[in-house]
Amino acid sequence: MSRTFATATFTADGNASPLVYAFQVARLAVVAEVAARIGGNKITLARPAPGLLLVTAHQDEMAAIVAELEKAQVLSPLLLDVSATEDVAAEDYAEFIRDRTDNVVVVARPAEAGPAS
Repeated sequence: MSRTFATATFTADGNASPLVYAFQVARLAVVAEVAARIGGNKITLARPAPGLLLVTAHQDEMAAIVAELEKAQVLSPLLLDVSATEDVAAEDYAEFIRDRTDNVVVVARPAEAGPAS
């Protein structure tokens, strides 16, 4: 079982018109609700700033979240920062997500190593 995980970043543009911003914030709320419901205690949700939501999950949980968001039609192209392991690279993680969805554009890149690395 792979322990590779990724972080998906969802944002609302504070410079957008009030109507567009309201829709983007509502989208963030839907993403957070779906992620919490599907991922349970196997995912991490963080809101480090207004209009910013970070979802961190392993492959199976992220794939389930993305598939559910795709069904609800609230998912735009997905950028993943993948903390790869020896057996799963960033592109492998992205392909795993693509295989479980129909039309979601997934871009994966290796996560930058932080000071604790």
